[in-house]
Amino acid sequence: MTERIYQLRESEYNELFEKAKLNDKEIKELAEKYYQERGIFKITIETSIKLKNGDTYQCDRAVFDVNSYCFENGLCRQDSFTPLLSENDRRRVNQMVTKICKDTFKEYYGDVIKCRNKISKMLSTLQYFKFILYMIAFSGWGVATAVILYHFLFSK
Repeated sequence: MTERIYQLRESEYNELFEKAKLNDKEIKELAEKYYQERGIFKITIETSIKLKNGDTYQCDRAVFDVNSYCFENGLCRQDSFTPLLSENDRRRVNQMVTKICKDTFKEYYGDVIKCRNKISKMLSTLQYFKFILYMIAFSGWGVATAVILYHFLFSK
């Protein structure tokens, strides 16, 4: 590796010297200014159709669930930069995104969730009647078995 010698004009040297003289406070101010000019926002949206009571029972009611998270340049609380959006503004953005997602889902698919919940309620009612009919059938077989046993055991 060879060393090179560069010649600068005095104005160029003074300009570089002034830039090198910046202290920590000025560096942070310039960095924050740059951050505010070129900050990046990220919104993560997770949507799903969830069952209210978990997925243990097939006739549970369902809801359309939206989770949105608003990030700002990966900004964490311990950073010394002041955030561009306050916590209240972030909550408002999250609520707005959630509302837009739910409205879009309803616009595209209508009341699918309401229809699914209605069918689910009918299926649970049907299962209840099915249980009652099974009990009637089993009690009928029990009575038939008792009559046959009574006839064979006590008819002599």
